[in-house]
Amino acid sequence: DAVKPEEIWLYRIGKYSIIAIMFYFFFRMVIKHSLWCVLDGANYAFHEFGHVFFNFFGETLGFLGGTIMQLLIPFVLIFYFLVKKKFLSSSFSLFWFGENFLYISNYIASANPNELPAVDSTGRIHDWDFLLSIWGVINYHQTIADFVFYIGTVIIIFSITWAFFIKPRKIFKENYEY
Repeated sequence: DAVKPEEIWLYRIGKYSIIAIMFYFFFRMVIKHSLWCVLDGANYAFHEFGHVFFNFFGETLGFLGGTIMQLLIPFVLIFYFLVKKKFLSSSFSLFWFGENFLYISNYIASANPNELPAVDSTGRIHDWDFLLSIWGVINYHQTIADFVFYIGTVIIIFSITWAFFIKPRKIFKENYEY
């Protein structure tokens, strides 16, 4: 069962399209410091669900639960796709995981050490104002945000690099070169 040349080209087009999308958002978010990515709608939904879910485990976990859940979903998908041997999907999930760190870093950076606890227009307390305050590190919010941004950047770079080296299983098994 030989691999047809058009299968190789379709795979390449799909693979490099996904890498181009990943690189585009890497450029927008890391180089240009854009505050928005198409994944942020999903991030926000998972974040808010995390507050509801983890709120049953106490106040601190209730506040931290949003961040935990928005990281947990793409993290689980990384391993799900690895088990299924869908490596390109796994690398994209890793990209999403890293992008979440950028999203979270912006949220941490918006914590205000001068107003404790900060309340938004709906009367809700800012997650990271609360968390950094009870941990006694609110004055270091920008340093923490920068570190979280750096972690996300490294993860994203790794995910894009990994995607470049992924070969389709069918071609890899039959030892074809392209």
